[in-house]
Amino acid sequence: VQLNAVKPGSLFEQIGIQSGDTITQFNGIQITSPEESQQLMRELSEAKQFNVVVQAADGSQRTLTYELEE
Repeated sequence: VQLNAVKPGSLFEQIGIQSGDTITQFNGIQITSPEESQQLMRELSEAKQFNVVVQAADGSQRTLTYELEE
């Protein structure tokens, strides 16, 4: 899932995702199809904790972790 316009203040920006990054894994699950990307977006909006692997436009990869503070 490539993100082209990360909004300031959004969850994506808060965890360190930048415009142009591609999410390749969500909680250890490889994202390879449009159906999986739709499920990813639903789960991201509902999850209290998750790990994502993102690939930057330059090809570098990084793992980002998010945990909702209660």
